[in-house]
Amino acid sequence: MATINYLLRSKSNAANLYVRFSNGRAYNITTVLPICIDPKFWDAKNQKIRNVIEVRNRDEINRNLAHLKLHIPDEFNKAFMAGEIIDVTWLSNTCNNFFSRPKQEKKGKIPKHKIYYTDFARWWIKEKSPDYLVNASSYMNEREQGKYLSFIGMVEDFEGRNKLRIKDVTARHITEFVKHLAEQSYASKTIQRHISRFKFFLFRAEELNMSVNNAFKQKVYVPKAEPLKEPYFNEEELEKIFNADLKGNKTLENVRDNLIIACWTGLRVSDFLGQLDISNFIDDFIEVTTQKTKTKVVIPVHPHVKRILINRKGKLPEKISDQKFNKYIKDICKELKFNELMKGGIYDKDKKRKVIGMYPKWKLITSHIGRRSFATMHYGKIPNSVIMGVCGWTKEDMMLHYIKKSNRQHAVELKQYWDKIYS
Repeated sequence: MATINYLLRSKSNAANLYVRFSNGRAYNITTVLPICIDPKFWDAKNQKIRNVIEVRNRDEINRNLAHLKLHIPDEFNKAFMAGEIIDVTWLSNTCNNFFSRPKQEKKGKIPKHKIYYTDFARWWIKEKSPDYLVNASSYMNEREQGKYLSFIGMVEDFEGRNKLRIKDVTARHITEFVKHLAEQSYASKTIQRHISRFKFFLFRAEELNMSVNNAFKQKVYVPKAEPLKEPYFNEEELEKIFNADLKGNKTLENVRDNLIIACWTGLRVSDFLGQLDISNFIDDFIEVTTQKTKTKVVIPVHPHVKRILINRKGKLPEKISDQKFNKYIKDICKELKFNELMKGGIYDKDKKRKVIGMYPKWKLITSHIGRRSFATMHYGKIPNSVIMGVCGWTKEDMMLHYIKKSNRQHAVELKQYWDKIYS
């Protein structure tokens, strides 16, 4: 009967774990595994690492050890029937193949992913990311992996032939990377996101007990960029959209009505294009629990929204994907000649990032314009607490992020107020 056991041959920290394979009197061979364990945390009886917080990757190690116990007998049967020699070399190769150990190790070479930052990052995405929890209930998906791979390519472009070694990276190197991005007109928010990604892989290396320089944890400052004037609709523009003659184009009419609802409710895309239903309309109010924050909001039904329901015989416009919605609202606004030049960012497929420049307003319009327009149109006309309550914001800073009026516009409104009071 074949048996597999794990054992330690040293009491020092950290001791190498060994695996012994025996099958009757014919086979009794032992080889070392590429796993180091503190003996005080090893449970010899249950053949696993004890459930202690000191060993952060204990679950991963225990899971692999359990799987290896199943893997070795399967490989033994294949090798035996194929007439292979069953010895310590066979057992060592079987274990190395199971743990996907690189062939370079046999030649005494250190794998590149244990030395260089970008090699490690690519290795981690391939080997570790599918089992990495991004939150309590989900693992890193292919879309998120793709974002990190794109980031790695940017670092490779930055470092050129002078590859960064993991143990050498400090905040100074990240700062140089930030300057590199700033010179290519990356937006401040995008740069901040890439700083987090840069540090992300260094934290992962640290978790794997690799040598890293703690100086990478120091704060990295992002150069202040000229703020972009994100577009919003004013009441006059919304009236123009509401009354637009779309020549019987049912698709554009459907998109137009969804856009009007977005602008007069302040709901997020996931709500007005996702879960909003006619059952949420109670008397003259919309009552809905937002999908993102699970906040219950109550919104009065605007006359434009009432007219849409009347025109559609009590039904809401059909749902549409966010991607198609973004495309068609641009088509509508282009048709309505919303051509005011604005500084903004448009995603470039070739460069795989937003390119900052001067564009006509219709090109910069996205599904976020609904929530932004709602907050901006009502700011200064009703108490901030009312806007926050309707949109489900708990902090005033969250609301102010959406307010896009210029200082000039605020001054004009103040002047109009004074004129009304003192005239």
